Amino acid sequence: MASLKVWIKEYDSYMKIAFVQTEINEYFGPMVISSVLKRAGHEVDLFIPKLEDDFDNVLKIFKPDIVACSSMTGIHVEDLKILKQVKSIFPGALSILGGIHPTFQPDIVEAPELDIICRGEGERAIVELAEKVDKGEDYSTIKNLWVKKNGEVIKNEIEKSYQDVTTLPFPDREIYYKYKTLRNNPAKRFMAGRGCPFDCTFCFNHKYIELYKQNDGKQTKGYIRIIEPEKFVEEILEVKEKYGLGTPLLVDDIFILKKDWLDKFVEIYPKKVGLKYNCYVRADLLTEDLVVKLKESGCREVDFGVESGNEEFRQKILKKKLSDKSIFEGSRLLKKHGVMFQTTNMIGLPGETVDDAISTIELNAKIKADFTSANVFQPIPGTELTEKAIKEKLLDVPIEWDRSPPSAFSSSILTNMENIKQLENIQKLFYLGVKFPSLIPLIRFISQFNILTPIFFLIFLFLHGYKAKYVYNLDLKFVFRRGLELLTIFKKKADATN
Repeated sequence: MASLKVWIKEYDSYMKIAFVQTEINEYFGPMVISSVLKRAGHEVDLFIPKLEDDFDNVLKIFKPDIVACSSMTGIHVEDLKILKQVKSIFPGALSILGGIHPTFQPDIVEAPELDIICRGEGERAIVELAEKVDKGEDYSTIKNLWVKKNGEVIKNEIEKSYQDVTTLPFPDREIYYKYKTLRNNPAKRFMAGRGCPFDCTFCFNHKYIELYKQNDGKQTKGYIRIIEPEKFVEEILEVKEKYGLGTPLLVDDIFILKKDWLDKFVEIYPKKVGLKYNCYVRADLLTEDLVVKLKESGCREVDFGVESGNEEFRQKILKKKLSDKSIFEGSRLLKKHGVMFQTTNMIGLPGETVDDAISTIELNAKIKADFTSANVFQPIPGTELTEKAIKEKLLDVPIEWDRSPPSAFSSSILTNMENIKQLENIQKLFYLGVKFPSLIPLIRFISQFNILTPIFFLIFLFLHGYKAKYVYNLDLKFVFRRGLELLTIFKKKADATN
């Protein structure tokens, strides 16, 4: 590793931190950490190479002391490539990888382009890191960080308390909205809190809570955290006035979790913001009174998880704790009061049969879901469902996480499942089957023929774009313009590579 003298500029009284990422999207991790770093007096920016004419040059102009990246499994492969590129330009810059992937697959710290990984929440750790590097102090003992030092990795424990979200400044959206293609999107994301009380085996929440357990084995309190509804509405209003806003997307895991909080929100929001919004719910938490409140406050669409049409599979294997009866009743209430809904589903689950996958299409068709999202199941390191896949030898050990696709809409790494290719094909045709149930027998039949996979993928892309317009209430001109922008970006990068 380079010495501290390389990282610290004698004439600077602050650190320059650059976030880099591959995805053309806005994420809360970088936005929130940027806001706390700026509050501490540091300079922060974010760079998306696909949106830059000359990525190397903008980095050289910024001259980062620390380069950070927030990474998910699958996307981590491209993230490491970007960090390697940055390190080739600034070999003395300190590189740090945070997010879900390094949190649960910390051995990634061995990658030569990494100096540090952050496990768990990063606000306190990265501010402390920036301050210690700025002062030339030893930073190898900071909690939540694994740090390379003198040829070894210092594995610091997790800080056994959760970040108090009520003390955080608003997410720093400027680092993303300097890019026109993101700023001009009328559908923008907001998150009031963190944490989910449910223990679904496919999600990281149960592993996250385990990670934060006290040394005596007791669970750390305060995992479910939420800011005051007044402050949340203030944030939405600020974004509306500063950047423009069409549809607020309220992306908390379960937005309706706390009744008292929601009662205050639905009273304040229509008066101050007054825009139609989308949010995430659970079907079994919906009551007639709650759906009426959502509708009257401006909710136009909700998302909730179905995951599998096989109730036994959903309850016992996925531990979703959600019955068919609750799904049908929640759907009925939403239909009755004119709130559109999208379901989230997974295909290619460990041990799933073709019949199971077809039953998921059939259930969505029966409840007349307005929209559906069906992903190919992607294992997350350490989760209970991933361990099940390993136990049943559907995944080879050691798992080659670098084979994980960057998109949950593409393919599976459960290559030892005999029917996995057919399940991938069913996923591509899922929405078609829900909207036109008479096609389900045909979908079951043609999904066997892998030679047709490219056609299935084109059908999926078309339906996905069509659905996005209505789910996010986007203007057709914007959808067309955004599509052309992205095509131009990817063509420019392809030409540059050739």
